[in-house]
Amino acid sequence: MTVELWIVRHGAAAQRGAQWPDDATRPLVTKGERQARRLAGVLPKLDRLFTSPWTRAAQTAAALAHLAPAGAEPLAVLADGEAAELPAALERALAGSDPLDRLLRVACVGHEPQLSEAIGSLIAAGAAARPATVRLRKGGVARLVGTLRHGGMRLELLASQADLKRVD
Repeated sequence: MTVELWIVRHGAAAQRGAQWPDDATRPLVTKGERQARRLAGVLPKLDRLFTSPWTRAAQTAAALAHLAPAGAEPLAVLADGEAAELPAALERALAGSDPLDRLLRVACVGHEPQLSEAIGSLIAAGAAARPATVRLRKGGVARLVGTLRHGGMRLELLASQADLKRVD
């Protein structure tokens, strides 16, 4: 199955500290909400949208939910899994999807460093290659195309919020 995979890092969130002792509950701040709305104007219509269940990622995905028929679907590996687990988790979640001889458009909203590590692994030159080094900033997006395996995708876009502002 050939996939157009949009990897999205959640927008700017409240700082860690006494107010947010549980990292999973930290919400987006106003800037992060703006970043999520900007992302919604950049991403195409999607077949599926997966999100970490953590608050800041789920809030970012909520701004994108109108782009996918089923809205945002929680995928636990995006919150607490290893980067290497993401491709297989996506394959399982997409099992039975019928792309009708076209790219299956999928987006994942999550956290660092897992997202950058997953991108690096997916675009590595070959199965024995070390992952490429990629850095996805808050509210940033990457577009990859190919198959969900180590080295099976090519990176076609890596954009920060500053890059996206220039497109507005």
